[in-house]
Amino acid sequence: MFWIWEYFIKGFNDKDELIIICQVEGEEGKKCNVKLKHDGSTGNGISHLWSVHKITKDGKQPAVWYSL
Repeated sequence: MFWIWEYFIKGFNDKDELIIICQVEGEEGKKCNVKLKHDGSTGNGISHLWSVHKITKDGKQPAVWYSL
């Protein structure tokens, strides 16, 4: 099982196409609810989790990276 399913549920859009819906909760407790087409690949979901929520398979990452 892929790690992204902790953050998404599957559903269908108005055109009866398979989609995934982001369930990540923001700071105010509201779910993201972004809907992405799902063709069987997890790439769209992984990209969304990183670009919007800064989440990787290892968990939430800091918004700012520092190097020494």
